[in-house]
Amino acid sequence: MTLNNIRIYYDTLTGGDYVECNCSRWDQDNYGLTTEFWLTKSQLQTIRSNIRPGATGELFTILGRPTYYDKSWTGDNTLKLSPTNQSELEDMRSDTTIYVRSISDSPVEGDTGWINVKIEGYISGSAL
Repeated sequence: MTLNNIRIYYDTLTGGDYVECNCSRWDQDNYGLTTEFWLTKSQLQTIRSNIRPGATGELFTILGRPTYYDKSWTGDNTLKLSPTNQSELEDMRSDTTIYVRSISDSPVEGDTGWINVKIEGYISGSAL
């Protein structure tokens, strides 16, 4: 497992506001994404203070792909997941913008200080 193989941008989505960590799961379907990360307590607090889980909406289309959006209208529930350079994850995945549906966490066993964080979200249909 390669450490720090992903950046989670939580504010401007393009600037320096990100948390760099290890992604241990990336399950993607047509419209959703389930990811898991190992974060420190302060990293988790940073992510939690910059999202509003569940503040997502869906624009329905007939016979087409649904379009999801951030119902906060200010980007307060939008994350950009960006695999870091030279990581195995970068070879398999590309930058993905999601709107957070839910977040959960549990401590990693042992005296490691790591927290396993699971984020479920809708994949953005727009190019942010």
